[in-house]
Formats: sequence, C-alpha cells, structure tokens
Amino acid sequence: QFIKGDKVGALDSYRKGITGSFNFVNSYYSASGMGDDAPISLLEMEAYAKSTEVAQDESELTLSDIMGQKYVALWPWGAIETWSDLRKHHYDFTIFTQYHAITNLMYGDYAYRLRPRYYSEFSWNRLELERWGGLDSDYGVKKIWFATDDN
Repeated sequence: QFIKGDKVGALDSYRKGITGSFNFVNSYYSASGMGDDAPISLLEMEAYAKSTEVAQDESELTLSDIMGQKYVALWPWGAIETWSDLRKHHYDFTIFTQYHAITNLMYGDYAYRLRPRYYSEFSWNRLELERWGGLDSDYGVKKIWFATDDN
C-alpha cells in the first residue's frame, strides 16, 4: 500500500500490524502456560501507539517506520523474514535506521546468501554448485533473485 501510494491504507495496515503483534505476544504468553495476565496491558499498548515510536498520520509515515515495526514484530518469530527484508532493500540504512553499518565487509558487501555447507550439495553435488557459482569464495555476497534489479 505504501509503495503504491495508498498512504491512508498503509497507515491503517501499519497500526493493525502493531496491534496484531501485541495481541499475538499476549495470546502466545497465555497459551504457553506462562500465565493468564497479558504481559502487555491495554494501557501500555495505547501509550505505545501514541508515542513518538509510531507514526501518527499518513503524512509522516515512512518505509523506515513500517520496516522498523515489522522487524520488532518478527524478530522473535520470523528472523529469516527480517533478513529477507534487509536483502530486498539492499541493506539501505535510510530504511533500516536502527542498524549500524559494518565497515569491514568481507568481499565489500553484506551477505545475501548462505554458502552451501557440508552434508548438502557441497558434498553430494559439487558439479552443480560449480556450474552456478556456489563454490566461489564470494558466493555469499552475490544478490539472491529477489534482491536483483530485475525484481
């Protein structure tokens, strides 16, 4: 919605995502047997929603706001998805403002792939890995398909 220019819809989805994340944490807490009292109270949710951590209207909503809240919501449950977002946006620190850039990068870029390891194609199908560059020392920084300029 945000990228398509529907800022009103994007703000609504953004707010629903924040609320949904809180509700998930509270329901997970109860379902896990850790207790029936929600760890995040309704008052705490409302205070957070009104804080400077949350965009208050569509004119101030940014992609950085959206991705930051998505990171907070997904980190404990979907860390691979957060890495996908980082790669999709090419580790853009104007979007991921809460991150600090690393200056001593191996091969001059951030990781886009995990290099095949033992007990995988690395052991059983090295000819195929060699065919598409899976054995190259810089394989880890080669852009994955969804992070290329074509996508």
